[in-house]
Amino acid sequence: MLKSKYSVIYFLTWNCNLGCHYCYETRKKEQNMSWEVARDGVDFFMNKYQKVNFQFFGGEPLVQFELMKKITDYLRIHYVGRYGLSIITNGTLVTDEVIDFFLKNNVFVTLSMDGSKETQDMNRRFKNNQGTFLILEPLLKKIIAYRIRLRIRMTITPDNCAKLFDNMNYFIEELGITDLQEEVDRFTKWDENHLTTLINQYDEIINYLIMRYKSDPLFYWKNYEERISPFLGQTNMQKKARCGSSEGMCSLDTNGLLYPCQKFIVNQTLSIGNIYDGFNEIQRDIVKNYILPNYLKETRNCKNCEFIHSCFAGCIAENYINDTDQIQDCKFRRLHKSMHKKFYDELSRNNIELRKPYTKAYSNVDSTHKALVYAEGCGAEGCGAEGGVQVSGEGCGAEGCCDGEGCGSEGCGAEF
Repeated sequence: MLKSKYSVIYFLTWNCNLGCHYCYETRKKEQNMSWEVARDGVDFFMNKYQKVNFQFFGGEPLVQFELMKKITDYLRIHYVGRYGLSIITNGTLVTDEVIDFFLKNNVFVTLSMDGSKETQDMNRRFKNNQGTFLILEPLLKKIIAYRIRLRIRMTITPDNCAKLFDNMNYFIEELGITDLQEEVDRFTKWDENHLTTLINQYDEIINYLIMRYKSDPLFYWKNYEERISPFLGQTNMQKKARCGSSEGMCSLDTNGLLYPCQKFIVNQTLSIGNIYDGFNEIQRDIVKNYILPNYLKETRNCKNCEFIHSCFAGCIAENYINDTDQIQDCKFRRLHKSMHKKFYDELSRNNIELRKPYTKAYSNVDSTHKALVYAEGCGAEGCGAEGGVQVSGEGCGAEGCCDGEGCGSEGCGAEF
């Protein structure tokens, strides 16, 4: 009997057309997935699970657009109705043909973009040092016009954090996008001045959101309400939180090796098998029973923290592989928890109730697409709910995924 669902992050290529200053991927080699590996990978997962979300990843996955189309055609012919598709892209290779592909195949798109021109061009540049904003903005507007399901992923760094509110305001006010996932660059050392700046920026954001909730009954802040509010008051959350690595999701490298997630892939000794010999259950048990539990918050000095019941202890891969500075990591997490708490306290103080997800941003979307919007998933890279094959509440398939409200990994939209 097939297991219910799974999510696989397909590394179509390690090649990328950009040279982003903060990119954590160090394997900048011309490694591309072959059609044989791609096809055999599809068969491997579809023979194990009833529903699979395939997330195209890289590098820049659109470098391998022809392979992407071939994979999709193969899925459509052999596994109709049992798969979903999503992509994380820098957007610069999006063409009319790519947009048509997204539309026809109901692809959920996560676009890596940091903000308006000054911020976008600060770190996200082509290899010849040319900025990307002037190319990306018209493409983004076209994606929006075609009502493609879209999430913006922003990277916050010490050198752009002072513009965080302005950049979020750009996406919300100028483009009408409220599905924003901001990620703090944890590979960079932050000093106290930058942390103070970040706190002040979040205060501005909270004040703005409360103002919008007061003045506009249709305004809906997806990141907080849909992904965070279900966790409020759940005092045993730290016991339930389990990263979906290797259980509810994994990543497939260009050579057919399997890893717990896209960040573990940098260390071949952490491979959990391959698509030809299958999962290495010994390695999977190490990830499940050693690596994951030992990097949950129960092992840290967190007993007296006011957020102990709602903290997922950061990205397990970053903590395990890169020995993340736990003090800095904790500061970021406490900052986010404080910010979210302030948001809900302010809503309560102003007698503003939480709202439904179908707001102005989605008011012109038909009922079919509205259902899919609700099934977009938790915001984590690789979440199985992103591809549109799941119904609301199914989540990524990970143990402890809390019925679709997040996998607990850093970057998961369910963080609060």
